[in-house]
Amino acid sequence: MRIIKKAIIALTILQVSIISHSIEDITIGAGMGGLYSGMGLNVGIKSQSDFKYVSAGLAPYASRDGNTYATSMGYVNAGLIDANKAKHAIHVYMGFINNEIEYNYTPYMGTGYLYFFNGIRRNGGNLGITFMDGNKKDGLGFKTYLQLGYQF
Repeated sequence: MRIIKKAIIALTILQVSIISHSIEDITIGAGMGGLYSGMGLNVGIKSQSDFKYVSAGLAPYASRDGNTYATSMGYVNAGLIDANKAKHAIHVYMGFINNEIEYNYTPYMGTGYLYFFNGIRRNGGNLGITFMDGNKKDGLGFKTYLQLGYQF
């Protein structure tokens, strides 16, 4: 229950932040990989070279007993590698995975590289690689995933 309360607080803070920004600063995305908590959606606030987001999705490590859901929040920065075009980005994130049968919440964190075809500021596709690590006892451990999505 404490995890759910923390997630609600984080979403509320993001919502208040979004309200204080213009519509042009809001990004919504769909896809698979760390940026989308597996296969899912994200909502964030973008600037010229970065964006902060929260996401929720169906995790790719579903158990045979039930679906596994994930939520995360993260930061994507394209100014470190390619400040002019903002196409190459570093991604860091952390979140929780929940199995609907076992009702346990397992924390995880990750990092990765993303390429935004039209730049981080514009709508368009992204491709990359994501590295995630979690508690080996809960079946996560170190994993590598392909990142593929679209930011609106």
